[in-house]
Amino acid sequence: MRPRAFSLIELVLVIAIISVMAAVALPRFAAAAWRQRADSAARRIVADLDYARTRAAARSATVTVTFNDKLHAYTLTGVPDIDRPADIYTVTLGDEPYRASIVSVNIDGGKQVDFDGFGRPAAGGSVVIAAGQAQRTVTIDPSTGKASIE
Repeated sequence: MRPRAFSLIELVLVIAIISVMAAVALPRFAAAAWRQRADSAARRIVADLDYARTRAAARSATVTVTFNDKLHAYTLTGVPDIDRPADIYTVTLGDEPYRASIVSVNIDGGKQVDFDGFGRPAAGGSVVIAAGQAQRTVTIDPSTGKASIE
């Protein structure tokens, strides 16, 4: 008895179907990956703003968060870096795992927010970040300093 095999036409047809499915799925996968990066970067900013606010209140000392939209980074002045205690706490959103950029910063017309010794902000505002086509806006409440993602 002769072993059964696929014909060349069947093999080409299966490859064509797989190629069409991949062509449809790839852009959706890429968009989902960029949305995830934007979401992660926004959540990191919210967490670090909350950290700066609570640290200011716990130490009864001012903590300043300064955003640099040119370098796509921000620093928490008065807070040591977790890995390098001699350095200032700095997060570069352009690096892995975020690969995001800071599109705009408007905190009462400036690029920094100061949390006083009670954890209250000197001003509120917003930070817009982007990863690919996905954008997220982090808003800082001017009365409480609580940050949220819109």
